[in-house]
Amino acid sequence: MKKTICLFLVLLALLMCGCGGNESDDGTLKADHWYHYKELDIVNVQNCLVSDAYVRVAGNVAVNYYPVCKSCHETGMLSSTVVDGENPLLKTYYCSCGKQTTIKIKIII
Repeated sequence: MKKTICLFLVLLALLMCGCGGNESDDGTLKADHWYHYKELDIVNVQNCLVSDAYVRVAGNVAVNYYPVCKSCHETGMLSSTVVDGENPLLKTYYCSCGKQTTIKIKIII
């Protein structure tokens, strides 16, 4: 049941993120490929699906995202971060398949 819910959330996030055209032929994200979040195009990501992003009062950007394993394409749990032009996110995601993937989120103005 948990995997079904996660799969549904990933498909929903793919539809909402506006990443169409940058996906591989089977609908999965390309590993280490830069994607732009359509609703807030200053948000650029690698190896994750953005569920929501918004500019905060201080000028930084809050981002909610799902990490995606670049080996098996399994999605992780929803995570949150705050980034700005000088402080991007660089985080290692450890997948249950035993592989690790670097998640990158940065702001490009």
